[in-house]
Amino acid sequence: MATDLQALKIDRSFSYIDVDGNGVITRDDLQGLGARLLAGFGASPAGPKGRQVADSFDSLWDTLAVAADLDRDSRITPDEYRASVIASFIDGDRFEPVFRPAIEAVLTVADTDGDGHIQPHEFQLVHEAFGRSEEDSKHAFAALDLDGDGVLSCDELLHAARDYYTSADPSAIGNLLFGRLSAA
Repeated sequence: MATDLQALKIDRSFSYIDVDGNGVITRDDLQGLGARLLAGFGASPAGPKGRQVADSFDSLWDTLAVAADLDRDSRITPDEYRASVIASFIDGDRFEPVFRPAIEAVLTVADTDGDGHIQPHEFQLVHEAFGRSEEDSKHAFAALDLDGDGVLSCDELLHAARDYYTSADPSAIGNLLFGRLSAA
């Protein structure tokens, strides 16, 4: 059972993934999100980073489709998405195997200097792929940088995503993964 806060965050994440804005998530939306991410970083879809992103987003789609697309029409509605996220991440323990590969793929593309961390300007490009503003990005980055070292690690991103998708705590840092919740 999800709280109102958890439902709000899940619904918001649906809108960030629904790249074409048609009210359903399809494989094309996840591939479009990956393509926007690659384009933002000037990475070739045919290169190793591009393949890793495509593969991880395909895997994410496959996992979502099995869990959420109950009528098997290759389209995930907001209700299907919400029920699946609640069952898989809030009531279940599927977060790590689903999100770690996707976060690692994003980190591989976004970490342009290869230091294993995301710099603020790199995080902003990731946020742009999700349709978020520069202001959202700056606010989120400052909150998610748990150790205050000016960069985000894979573990910090994973922690933030886990909080975002699972926590019912209104003060959880991960609630700010995509910026302030009050900003749609």
